[in-house]
Order: sequence, then structure tokens, then C-alpha cells
Amino acid sequence: MADQVIPTAEKTPEELEREMHQTRESITEKVSALENQVVGTVQTAADTISETVSAVRSLVNNAPRRGARRSPRSRRLHHRHHPLRRRPSRRPRPTPRRDWWMSS
Repeated sequence: MADQVIPTAEKTPEELEREMHQTRESITEKVSALENQVVGTVQTAADTISETVSAVRSLVNNAPRRGARRSPRSRRLHHRHHPLRRRPSRRPRPTPRRDWWMSS
């Protein structure tokens, strides 16, 4: 009889009450499972954020201080010697042209 679908008008009040109780229990179980899933997801997100904060703090704390001695490599890459900066040519500069009115 539990597998048979009986129209609501033909059901007794006891059958209706039993169905409502079963429906409530089913909904309660589903909400509980969903709640556990949400709690797990929130905990995972919180753990990930904590790990990220720790990693950033570690990077900031271990970053070289401003004005600290530079390694030879970092000195080579200093702005004056940066590979994208144009270096002066090694050719000598031409002497300025002196015209006849400038001669002394």
C-alpha cells in the first residue's frame, strides 16, 4: 500500500499524517546533509585563505629590505645597467663644425 498512489480525497487522516511525517523526516535529512556540505565547503575556504595569508606574510617578511646590500647580479640589473636602457655609443662624438665666421 505504501507504493500505491492514492488520490488525496480518498486518504484517511491517519494516512495523510503518516505521509506528512515521512516527508518531514526526508526533508530534515536532506537539509542536514546540505548543512554538512556547506560547513565543509566553508571550512575548506577558510583553510585556503589562512594558507594564503601565511604565504604572503612569509614573502613579505623574507623580502629584501630597501637599501640592503645588493647581490652582484642585482647590481648588474640596476636601473643604470638595465638591459632595456639605451647605452651610450662607444664612438667618439664628432667635433662641432666651425664655419668661416666662427674662426678666430
